[in-house]
Amino acid sequence: MTYFDPASKGLVDAPGRALPKLSQIQLVDSSEDGSKVLVHAGADNDAGRYLLFDKATKKLGQLLPSRPELEQRALASVQSITYTARDGVAVPAYLTLPPGREAGRGLPIVILPHGGPAARDEWGFD
Repeated sequence: MTYFDPASKGLVDAPGRALPKLSQIQLVDSSEDGSKVLVHAGADNDAGRYLLFDKATKKLGQLLPSRPELEQRALASVQSITYTARDGVAVPAYLTLPPGREAGRGLPIVILPHGGPAARDEWGFD
């Protein structure tokens, strides 16, 4: 996501520096006067959490996890890959392997094709 408004970009960059393992930062909502901002921070291997940022005090506090049932579980990381189709076309894709496993033979596979040029998958927790 790209923020063109410098103030909004700053609101995304600050939690990103404070939470380096949660690289996907989204501004969800704000109070009517804009003094408090609801932020979601997550990653490919972390469902994320909701945080409240107070602009006046510059404090960022955790409100609640997005998926509390996953908090103590090891989740898989997503890798961006490219594979060659039978017709020679290079196809970009995302590969998610079970935690602690490397690519190789003998693993089950689930393929989630997207819905055409108007839709695509994206890197992150799913």
